[in-house]
Amino acid sequence: MKTGTTQNHLLSRALAVLREEGFINFWYRTLAYTVYRRAFYFELIIAEHPHVSHASPQITVSLLTPEYIEEYLILHPEEYLENVRARLAAGGQCFVVRQNGRIVHSGWAAVRNVWITHLSKEITLAPDEVYTYESYTDPAFRGHDMALKKNEYMRHFFGNAGYRRLTGIVTPENKAGLRAINKIGYKPIGIFKQFRVGPWRYDSWVDLTPASIRHYPELKLWHSEQDDRS
Repeated sequence: MKTGTTQNHLLSRALAVLREEGFINFWYRTLAYTVYRRAFYFELIIAEHPHVSHASPQITVSLLTPEYIEEYLILHPEEYLENVRARLAAGGQCFVVRQNGRIVHSGWAAVRNVWITHLSKEITLAPDEVYTYESYTDPAFRGHDMALKKNEYMRHFFGNAGYRRLTGIVTPENKAGLRAINKIGYKPIGIFKQFRVGPWRYDSWVDLTPASIRHYPELKLWHSEQDDRS
C-alpha cells in the first residue's frame, strides 16, 4: 500500500473516532498507541450467577475442536490456521456459539498464565481464576445476546471444574464491550496502567472499590448499581 494511502486511511479513522467518541476517548486512544495504556479488570463470581440454560435447536454452544478450525476462520478471516491449531494444542480453550450450525460468536479462555496483548504483559492467574478474552460476534448477529449465551455455558463448564471466578479486561474506550460485560454481570475490581517511553516501561495496578468506581465516568453503568445498594 502506498504511504499516502495509508496516511489518508489513518487520518480518516482518527477523524471517525473523534466524531463518534469525542475528544477524551480520541486522546486516550492516541496515547494507547504511544506512551500510556490502561484497562479495567473485571470479575464474575460463578456461584453468584448460577447456570441458566437457554439452549435451543437453533443456538448451541460448545468448545472449538481442531476439526472445526476452518469454520472458525470464516468468522475470523484475519487469523491463520496454524496459529489457531497451536493455541488449542497449547491448552487454550475457545468457546463458539452456533446459529443453525454456523459459528456466529467466539471467545477464548485461559488458566494459570495469560499474555495480555493490549499491555504486552503476562499475568499469573489465581488457581481458581479463568481469564476470558477475544470475545467476538458476527456483526449480523450483534444484539442477540450471543456473548451472554457463551458466558452461561462457560460458567457451567468452569464451575463444574472447580473454578470460582471468570475475569477479563476491557479498555475504557470500548463502550460496546463495557455494556456487554455489564449485562452479563461482571464487576470492575481494578485498573491496569502502563507508561511506555522507548524501552522503558512502568506498570501499575489500582484497586477499585464501590466508592472509587464513581471517579471513573467510563464505569457509569456500575454507578447506579452502587447507588441502589447504598
